[in-house]
Amino acid sequence: MPFCGECGAQQDDGVKFCGACGKPIPQEEELDGAIKDLSLAQVISGSLAKPETASGPVEAAKCAFQDHVIDPGVKIYTDPDGKTFCEDHLALMTKLCCECGEKTMFDCVTVGEKHYHPQCWKCNEPGCSTILSQTDTVCPQDGLYYCALHIAAKAEAVRQAEEAEKAKLAAKAGSIDKNASEKAAAVRARLEAARAKKNAAPVKPELQSSYKYDDLIALLKGPLLPDGFDKANKEKYLDDEEFKEKFGMEKAAFGALPKW
Repeated sequence: MPFCGECGAQQDDGVKFCGACGKPIPQEEELDGAIKDLSLAQVISGSLAKPETASGPVEAAKCAFQDHVIDPGVKIYTDPDGKTFCEDHLALMTKLCCECGEKTMFDCVTVGEKHYHPQCWKCNEPGCSTILSQTDTVCPQDGLYYCALHIAAKAEAVRQAEEAEKAKLAAKAGSIDKNASEKAAAVRARLEAARAKKNAAPVKPELQSSYKYDDLIALLKGPLLPDGFDKANKEKYLDDEEFKEKFGMEKAAFGALPKW
């Protein structure tokens, strides 16, 4: 019975597509054509049988791929090391290397859905030719495989990027805090100035010989009057021009009026 060349599932005779994965099943003429191109495979002519001998049956041949017994009548193939393969599993072993494009034959490294010769599976870092092993790691950022040196370098680059982002956020937060502190300090200073002004003792102004009308009104409304200020004759401190405008006469004429 044939096996799927993609997933290895056993198939019924004559089926053209795998019932497990849906991939096409190589037909005998297609398989024979592929085998002719294999330089490492050698056809053992004839069909495998289980002939009887005087000492008992001959041990049946097994496929080295999954160590299963090869059924009578199935063609078998051997590699230079003497390993035996059935024709279906031989097709499974002849994947193309994703690096060089040649058949992987019996020496294959499978990475996900890709296949490589062991010597072709190399670090994905540009310029690095280090051959990888199954212990090498995939980089979580780009999904590619790298040697131990470059996976460590990429991890360090990620760490540095994270530290830089943290520093950037911290600097931004510090700038915000600084601005807030400066604004709070300015508000406190204004409040302190207002409180000091409110609590400060009033200062007695100096007496002037004359005042503009608005200044005289402000002086009279203030908490303190200058020493010597004549409150009974406030009008005499008014500027001459504004006095004449407000009273309609000169100060001398006003002073000559009879007292009430």
